[in-house]
Amino acid sequence: MNTKDNLSDVSDDFISEENDGNLSLQKGQTFETFEEVEKYLKQYCEQKGFEYRKRRVEYDNDNIVHKRTYECTKAAQYQPRKDKDPEKHRQRSSGSIGCQWHLNVTCPKSTEVIKISTIVDEHNHPLNPNIMIHGVQFRQVSEEMKSDILEYLTAVPTMGAQTIYRLLTKKYPDIYIHRKNLYNAIQEVRRCK
Repeated sequence: MNTKDNLSDVSDDFISEENDGNLSLQKGQTFETFEEVEKYLKQYCEQKGFEYRKRRVEYDNDNIVHKRTYECTKAAQYQPRKDKDPEKHRQRSSGSIGCQWHLNVTCPKSTEVIKISTIVDEHNHPLNPNIMIHGVQFRQVSEEMKSDILEYLTAVPTMGAQTIYRLLTKKYPDIYIHRKNLYNAIQEVRRCK
């Protein structure tokens, strides 16, 4: 079976899943690039209500990524390293609670198709439907928004942050924009201009 035909079939499956509104990750699911994996994974996490992080990356002899592991940000277990008087340390809880969710993605040299090899889709914590607002991973101002900010500042160099905020929220109604991140993006665009 031709690899390209395989990819087009899988892409059609992704489109139908996205039209239904429910994204899923399954063993054997294929992607063309690791960027595509991360884009799909970000959408999946937004929908389910959790954040992920890259746990491990393995390279081949040519320094090309051939395996990547993603895990829930609440994975691992907190191990305190207090060696002095515990009375002098403030008590603080940890976000690491041993969540089991992880995803292994491989790209064998023989096929050069990126495929999900392992998925453990279990969480030991409640998922957050407001992850778009509270999740650090989803707060970043996208490159598309930064180009819009540059366009606004080019048209009116003295345009204020409030006006830019209103313009962006009208253009991107589904994205929650944190003002602090917007201010940082405006400063970054002004420095690079």
